[in-house]
Amino acid sequence: MTEITTTLDLRELGCQERHGLVFQCLNALEPGQSIELVNDHDPEPLRRQIKARFDRTIGWSLSNPVPQEYRVTLTLRN
Repeated sequence: MTEITTTLDLRELGCQERHGLVFQCLNALEPGQSIELVNDHDPEPLRRQIKARFDRTIGWSLSNPVPQEYRVTLTLRN
């Protein structure tokens, strides 16, 4: 079972703050823990950065996106 440790609503943050905060939270995860991100645009650039930095250790699950609300669950794999 995935344990979501926190939900980060990135929509209220400036663009320069978003990715740094996400990486800070990912570095604090324990195996099996997850964070949920809420963003106002397609987070594909962030996905590429996470893949480059963490390779296969971070799982990525994008929920059904609606305009102005993209929800992604990021999980640190065991």
